[in-house]
Amino acid sequence: MTLTNQTGKMGALVAENIDDYPESNAFGDPHVGSCEYFTVDQLVIDGIKNREVHGYVDESSFLHILVTKGSGVITNRDTVLSFKDGDSLFLPADSGDYVIRGTADILFTYEI
Repeated sequence: MTLTNQTGKMGALVAENIDDYPESNAFGDPHVGSCEYFTVDQLVIDGIKNREVHGYVDESSFLHILVTKGSGVITNRDTVLSFKDGDSLFLPADSGDYVIRGTADILFTYEI
């Protein structure tokens, strides 16, 4: 799974080995936790530095999104969903491209 922000900065969120996980992801937000099977990353979409996030969910993993603060919209294929504090969204494996817009603190969980 990869993410890019509006400036085109890209960073893979999946490493080959659990010991390869850095302290932060490509956006400078922290890796919250990981184990043998899953990892959790925080992403802050602040409306200034990161106004929108583009990602891709391939066949190797799902993506679970937990909105801890804020609101926005996520677009995946032909579906647009609004989200707010406390919402939980699930993109199954092979969901393809998605875009998240808004101002929010989000926890991403995905399989490694």
